[in-house]
Amino acid sequence: MPYVDEKAITERVRDASTWRACLLSAPAGYGKTALLAQWFRMFRECDSTVPLWVTLDAHDARADRFLQSLAYCFADVDGRFARLAEAEALVSGVEALAVEFVNLADEACPPETDYVVFLDAYDTALSVDFDETLVFLNRNMGSNVRFVVAGRYLSPRIDDLLLDSPVIEFGAADMLFDDGRFRALASALLPGLEEGDYRALVEEGGRWPLLLVFAGLARKRARTPQDMRRRVQGYCRRFFEREVMARLDAATCEFVIETSLLEDLDPELCNHVTGRNDAVVMLEQLEAKNLFVNYRAEGRVWRYAPLFRDYLQSKLLCLHRSQIEKLASRAGEWFAERGRTCDHARCLAITCDPYYAEGTIASSVGLVRDDAQESLVEHLLARPAAEFETDPYLAWVAAWDCLSAGLVGEARGWVAVALDLGEDEGAKTASRFIGALCLALEGDSAGSLAIIRELLGEGSVSVPRQFQCLLMHMEGENCERLGQVKQARDLYLKAYSLAERADSSFYKLFDLYLLAQYYLSLGDFEGAETTACKALASVRQSAPLHGAFLAVQASIRVERHELEEAAELMERALQSVSRSANVDMYVDVCLVRARMERVRGNGIEALGVMTDLVDFIDGKCVPRNMGMRAHALKAALAVEFGEMSAARSSERAIDGFLDDPDLFRSLPCVFAKARVLWALDRREECLALLDANQGRVAGSGSAYLLAQFFILRSSYRAEEGDETRAMVDLNQALELAMQNDYMSVFLEGKTCVRELLLKLVVGRKISFAVRAYAKEALLLFGGEVELDESIALKSGGVQGYYALTEREREILHKLNSGMSRGEIAVSFGISQNTVKSHLKNIYSKLGVRTRSEAYKASEREYGGMGGDE
Repeated sequence: MPYVDEKAITERVRDASTWRACLLSAPAGYGKTALLAQWFRMFRECDSTVPLWVTLDAHDARADRFLQSLAYCFADVDGRFARLAEAEALVSGVEALAVEFVNLADEACPPETDYVVFLDAYDTALSVDFDETLVFLNRNMGSNVRFVVAGRYLSPRIDDLLLDSPVIEFGAADMLFDDGRFRALASALLPGLEEGDYRALVEEGGRWPLLLVFAGLARKRARTPQDMRRRVQGYCRRFFEREVMARLDAATCEFVIETSLLEDLDPELCNHVTGRNDAVVMLEQLEAKNLFVNYRAEGRVWRYAPLFRDYLQSKLLCLHRSQIEKLASRAGEWFAERGRTCDHARCLAITCDPYYAEGTIASSVGLVRDDAQESLVEHLLARPAAEFETDPYLAWVAAWDCLSAGLVGEARGWVAVALDLGEDEGAKTASRFIGALCLALEGDSAGSLAIIRELLGEGSVSVPRQFQCLLMHMEGENCERLGQVKQARDLYLKAYSLAERADSSFYKLFDLYLLAQYYLSLGDFEGAETTACKALASVRQSAPLHGAFLAVQASIRVERHELEEAAELMERALQSVSRSANVDMYVDVCLVRARMERVRGNGIEALGVMTDLVDFIDGKCVPRNMGMRAHALKAALAVEFGEMSAARSSERAIDGFLDDPDLFRSLPCVFAKARVLWALDRREECLALLDANQGRVAGSGSAYLLAQFFILRSSYRAEEGDETRAMVDLNQALELAMQNDYMSVFLEGKTCVRELLLKLVVGRKISFAVRAYAKEALLLFGGEVELDESIALKSGGVQGYYALTEREREILHKLNSGMSRGEIAVSFGISQNTVKSHLKNIYSKLGVRTRSEAYKASEREYGGMGGDE
């Protein structure tokens, strides 16, 4: 045993092989010196022990005097020590003298002999210098040199400092104690220790003698059991910091901290979590040094001592949140592959957003944690995985986190476990809501909507207001999936308003997130930007929602071709949103990242991002049908780079979604399908698919999707040689882009779009503002374009509907709607002669002579959109 605190000479302390330092505190009149003399004589009779006696006085309170007194004493062992007792030995200073003393002791004191130094009357030489010198000798002299420090009063400082000793020596001493001997030591050091407290000590620290010393020190100084436990933990943390971690190399420190996440240290699991391949060697070395690691033969795994693991987890929590999520995610994957449900749930809960889990459980089930002072991650790290099947709160955590990860089957299973542990009204309501979410994720939006409206219809008596916010925005999501876009927007706004009244900050932010995504889908960048800015003013920077809103802003910058700012926002977003966030948020961020890389010219990297994303969501049900968006973008990128096998794999996923009422996710699938068809040289099918969905695109209300549609069809028509109609589509796209500040969308087209833009730039058939915007769009394809104002429409150039001016098109629209020349003149506030002149120009450019021929020509060339809409 490295440390003994005694008030008498007992049989226990006579065994010098079990201790390193003994503090003997005896009151006045107790006969301390006589007892020490008896003990001294006993050791002198042992052949293997050499006792040495130093009587201290006030002069020895100085470090130099104490060292020289000790050297004079050791001169009886080896005459070379006498030189250190002379005044000349202090020329180099006290520290040098202490080092020289230790070195000489290593050389002069054979290891097979024990040397016990009795320091009598310590209290008369009490000083800081003396304490530090004694600690230095205790730590650095050989393990065969022991100190007995005796006095009427021992300061707390020396009491604590003597605890600093090499950890390997503690380990060797630990192995000497069986249960009987350790129990006897506990009874001696902690009189009156109850059996339950003894077992708790053994459970926390093993048969570690120093733990009993710590408990004894804490008992002397603590006033309450809680204070005692806090002090013991403090002593342990200081010891682990100074004597364990300080003596381990950097690689081993990293290993023990990262694996403290795990209950059982399976070598294969440790390698998977840390990314190493030497877990067996590392664990065997730690066990051999007795560094608080024990092998459990029944499971063929190692385990850290609980107190040491608690300390390591405090270090783990100091790592960046993303690093903890990465480690837990790796462990969760390993457990999931082996069907270890509880362990997987614990790791998943550590990786998911605790703010989301705690807020949702509190509002839906009405449960809160008792230990609110510690974070949910700390709470999860401190508890075994088996508690997920016995603790209702942890079961609900598992249910919600499985749901946010898109694991529908697992979510239903944990709901059943939670209900078995306690089925009250709140639990029943939450289970019905989770059932509705599961239906939505599985594609049954109508069934999900029916359950949610049923819950909302039950009134505020059974449904708390905060939970009503969640129900309402989920009602909006279902409406959006069913194609009821405007109703969805109204519900998002209503849910946000209710969340403000309910003072529910989390649900306000979540509703703002859905609104921002809704505005992005519409192509309303101003609305999305305003919503994101409002949310970022209050959301925590470490929360996944913070990264999701940054991704919204990055998406806007990408579409405006402000790529440097987009890259900066994207980098910050990826720090908050990882795979462990809500799966739809992670998909949103990956879509923006891939889009950004594509626009920056890193198409291969963009395809890699989408391939990894599609692999990640495989087998998961992604909220808001975002999985379809992922497959659509992957297919589009794969076609662009000739990876047709990758394109066809995603094509199979999107084929069943082409006619889905969820237009915001269905139409990107249509565009991706058209690209695949065109790449397979099925051009008629491609154009027919686009023409058939023109009404759906226009009906979506999304200016961005409509611009994307026109650009895509323009490129295909141009490749087919139908340049006139291609120009019409491109002109429509330009007008939409100008109105909404789109730019990168023109990269949806091919090289032929560049040629069409070039013709627009050098012609006079559109306004100067549109031509200037076309010039900017041309720069996306590389190279500079000079805008020459002297170039006019040349003979043989583009004719037909596209050659009409904006006023001529407006007049043609009125004409096609059946209005007479007089009615047209009144509607525009011009004379009939002016209308007649316009009609003459219109007929000439269209190559017709009559009103009916003009209608047919415009219908043919402009795809049926020549009349009023």
